[in-house]
Amino acid sequence: MNIYWISALVVGVIIILILAFYALKLTKQVKVVEADRERRLAELETRGEAVLDDVARGIAVIANAYLQEDLTATEACLRIEIISQQLQLETYVSALHPVIWEIAEKTRHLPILQAYKDLSRKEQHRVDLERIRIETEYEAALNASMEGLKNFVRPKFDNAAV
Repeated sequence: MNIYWISALVVGVIIILILAFYALKLTKQVKVVEADRERRLAELETRGEAVLDDVARGIAVIANAYLQEDLTATEACLRIEIISQQLQLETYVSALHPVIWEIAEKTRHLPILQAYKDLSRKEQHRVDLERIRIETEYEAALNASMEGLKNFVRPKFDNAAV
């Protein structure tokens, strides 16, 4: 073999070693970046879970407020329905406490806030009577449901089960 081929072979091996070293260095960098990314995702998930737990505690607060007569049945049911939807628990909560969805459905059309204030006294009275009739009809069942929800904690579902 002549010196030209030996030199080319040595240069080729050196280039391969340099590229292998560079590839190894890049692989280590990718692993560090991926580990950092996984850590940050886990941190975000933990924070997200805490926020969802805080929102879920709102259901217990609403149930307690209703039981202490600080909220009407209509207002409590509509608020619990909205929170349950935000947490994607409406199927879970509605299965255990269907009366809440029943009242929310039957009172959803009633005007609230400024729309209620804009009604004449006669119309306000008609709306109040309708709301009270619905609330009275479901009072016993709603009280039982609210008792069950006053210590509500967001259920943790296995990802495979959801």
